[in-house]
Amino acid sequence: MESSGLEQVVGGDDTTPLNQFNPQDLYRQLARPVGRLSVELKSGKSAYCTAAIISDDLILSNAHCLLDATGRNVVRSGVLSMGYLTSGITEETEQFEVDVGAPVEIGMPGAEGAPDYAILRVTSGDPGQTWGSVRLSSLAPLEGGSLAIMHHPLGFPMVVSAGGFR
Repeated sequence: MESSGLEQVVGGDDTTPLNQFNPQDLYRQLARPVGRLSVELKSGKSAYCTAAIISDDLILSNAHCLLDATGRNVVRSGVLSMGYLTSGITEETEQFEVDVGAPVEIGMPGAEGAPDYAILRVTSGDPGQTWGSVRLSSLAPLEGGSLAIMHHPLGFPMVVSAGGFR
């Protein structure tokens, strides 16, 4: 089977849809600056990745959302959707255009342990003003501590994966 070079979900589903939590819940509050990056590939196909707002007009996503296995950019355009919690409901979402052609910074995935990240500039507005930004840390999670990841698997509405860290 030939790989498309894009990440795929494998295995069981241990997620909880974020729309099942009260809007005031901690998970919902922590997830506000997390959105779905929709990219149109130069081939005409579409792909999706999770992105987090890290400043008023910068987002952090994965380099593999933009690059093929050789490190060549294969993306034509990108749109960040914020507030996408329920399939088919767009009234509470907000879209922003993203410059996917000239990343601010990019880590080249490939070698084991190599960083797989892309910092991209939002070109239509300042989503951080409305949606806030994530707080980044260089500290490793504590063994036995809890870990929650808010994400859009395969572009679906946002879910949370939570549990203990080993």
